[in-house]
Amino acid sequence: MTQFVVYKALFGSYDKIEPINSELVQGNTDYFVISDIELILPAPWKLIQVERKFDSYALENRFYKMNGLDWFKNYKRSIYLDGNINFTGSLDRLLETLDTDKDIYAFNHPKRSNVTDEFKACLIYNKITIQEYLESTREAYQPFKDAKIEMFECGILIRNPKSSILSAAMTEWFELFENNIRRDQLYFPFIIVKHNLKIGSLGISNIRNNSEFFSIKAHTHKTRWVDRKKVLLYKKLNKLFKWL
Repeated sequence: MTQFVVYKALFGSYDKIEPINSELVQGNTDYFVISDIELILPAPWKLIQVERKFDSYALENRFYKMNGLDWFKNYKRSIYLDGNINFTGSLDRLLETLDTDKDIYAFNHPKRSNVTDEFKACLIYNKITIQEYLESTREAYQPFKDAKIEMFECGILIRNPKSSILSAAMTEWFELFENNIRRDQLYFPFIIVKHNLKIGSLGISNIRNNSEFFSIKAHTHKTRWVDRKKVLLYKKLNKLFKWL
């Protein structure tokens, strides 16, 4: 009986779907990639082809990342992975460690504990512009900074598709992303608190080095030389003058 589903949402040429080690492919799990084009995928990945809803690849990805639960109501758990994240360990072994009463699981952020610091890091690492950072200082963004919960990374989300409160929370999460500065984990703590979601921690994220279950690769798009220089400049300014 198929109980679990793993899925990714791929739009544009941002990432390449990697095959899963055959020893980790499980008979009780389905593996899907949601995309707007007819991809040729390595086994066991299967394609769910959709029509574009938005004129932005980022919006398209986040729509299915956050609202993909609507496709998977018949599964006990859905596991969303960013396009550049892959399995290195047994899914069954991971899932058997999780409490069944939780609505959602994610990794704790390895470096930052609050949304205010995340906004600063987004500017330093060229994820948002200076104009967007200044916008984030407006009163409208204060509720997101005031959420009394730790920061999580959102590249891996394990959810209960049958949760009665999760669907509305994910819908609002997408709306916040669509209508504000477009960094999804800035609004994640607010959504967890507002909707009283039962969240479980997968531990402090270690997927960049020694994770038992996941690995991450750099995105396939190339970072421009000028962007790398900007990151180095912002980091140096912040270290010398604490400019943020």
